[in-house]
Amino acid sequence: MEIIPVVDIKGGDVVQAIRGQRDKYLPVQNSKLVKSSDPLKVAEAFIQKFNFKKFYIADLDSIENKGNNFSVIEKLKRELGIKMMVDIGIKDKDDLDKNVIKHIDWLILGTETLSSLDTVDYVMKLKNSSRITASIDLKGRELQAKYRNFANPRQAINKLNGLGVENFIILDLSWIGTLKGPSIALKELIENFKDKNLVIFTGGGISSVDEVKKLKEIGVSGALIGTAFHRGLIKKDDIFIINR
Repeated sequence: MEIIPVVDIKGGDVVQAIRGQRDKYLPVQNSKLVKSSDPLKVAEAFIQKFNFKKFYIADLDSIENKGNNFSVIEKLKRELGIKMMVDIGIKDKDDLDKNVIKHIDWLILGTETLSSLDTVDYVMKLKNSSRITASIDLKGRELQAKYRNFANPRQAINKLNGLGVENFIILDLSWIGTLKGPSIALKELIENFKDKNLVIFTGGGISSVDEVKKLKEIGVSGALIGTAFHRGLIKKDDIFIINR
């Protein structure tokens, strides 16, 4: 079971995500992890305190088509050498020509921004399929999808899997930052694919070791966690317990 720290970047700062309401996201403050919202310092704190080597990074500006933080992502790779799963809001094939792509270890294709399955087919042929991750972006039971031929979350997963995608993030945006534990809708969707040969990561609301253990029991391979670290709810010893 992997624990992957979340670094959401907006306007050059690491921000506190809450319920997917991005217009209300503010730079991280009062964190028990680090006294800074600078992405480099936040990542360094995760490395020093938890020995993390792999991160989930979302460029929220790029996802919303309001600029980007590509230089920040490139700096993280250049100065810290970390492994990164990154969502830059891939829409179409043109986005794959951006220089930042070469700095990304696992490229995320999110349903929120993906405009066509042709892009998925193209990138699967272009890159090592094990380095491609599809993000199933939810708000409760409702799929957030730009591609209108996705009828529902289950169908989206099946379609993407049919194109060769085996790595998935199932993310409930409406639960992010709430510390209420994974939503029922999220867990029900994951359980539908428990017997499939898929690698599933999930996030949104995780606040404790016990919640991570329960996710592992239903077939989750990795948990994306942000707020719980900043609140001091999950500590280094907890990571050892999870990985035993």
